[in-house]
Amino acid sequence: MSNLKKIRNNYIFIDFENVQPTSFEIPNSYPFKIIIFVGANQTKIPIELATSMQNLGNNAEYIIINGNGKNALDFHITFYLGKLYEKDPEGFFHIISKDTGFDILINHLKEKKVSIYRYSNINEIPIMKQSNFELISIDEQIEIIVDYLIKRGNAKPRKIETLSNTIMSLSGRSLSKNKIDNLINILSQKRLIIITDTKVTYQLKDNNKIPISKQSNFELISIDEQIEIIVDYLIKRGNAKPRKIETLSNTIMSLSGISLSKNKIDNLINILSQKRLIIITDTKVTYQLKDNKALKRNK
Repeated sequence: MSNLKKIRNNYIFIDFENVQPTSFEIPNSYPFKIIIFVGANQTKIPIELATSMQNLGNNAEYIIINGNGKNALDFHITFYLGKLYEKDPEGFFHIISKDTGFDILINHLKEKKVSIYRYSNINEIPIMKQSNFELISIDEQIEIIVDYLIKRGNAKPRKIETLSNTIMSLSGRSLSKNKIDNLINILSQKRLIIITDTKVTYQLKDNNKIPISKQSNFELISIDEQIEIIVDYLIKRGNAKPRKIETLSNTIMSLSGISLSKNKIDNLINILSQKRLIIITDTKVTYQLKDNKALKRNK
């Protein structure tokens, strides 16, 4: 009999008034259900998204909100979340929304040991990053592991065995024991974890956050420095980079501490395009990023 733990069900609740993913692909090895909550005034679903949902069959569902009251959609998400938690308290619950109002509920549920997280983009969910886990670089694998562990808060694995099982689950069960042991060794060498006998303690850094000092003064620094910060952040996002101009614009807005006007953000995107760091095709964005050292050499 296998010693690996059973993979828990993943439930993904998408606030479609707040976040509009264009399409997605879930790893086949994961049991999951996606529910998209559509506002009363939303009458169109993009073809790519509708196709993705159709391909998921019974694992995908739309909930149409009939009323227009304030927070009507949020209340619906909370209701269906409660129903599914009652049915499957061991599940993983993911709310996809930029609405921070959910965080009060999420923090309360975490205190009750519920596995629940909020993401502003569906591609930030670890299971979305791991479908090709074994194909990405070790640095990217470490980044995914660290990002997931940070989001676990106080519920991180405290023993080597449970950390190993966690990494196995994150990889989509694609890694051998030797490769998992190697990743744990790298975490230890980087002093991100400390191993004492069979116990693990953590000294994690958030790879996806820029220094607050840079963010708070974003508008005061030069455009070249702003570009460096944006590029550095996007490189660290690995495969979870924004794929549309709108989401790239929102990302830059967030990085700036919400201090930049739309015109200034559009200017930064134009500079990224002129430097051939991004390629824009219609509304889609692809990347040809260089690290900051390369950027400085090319100034």
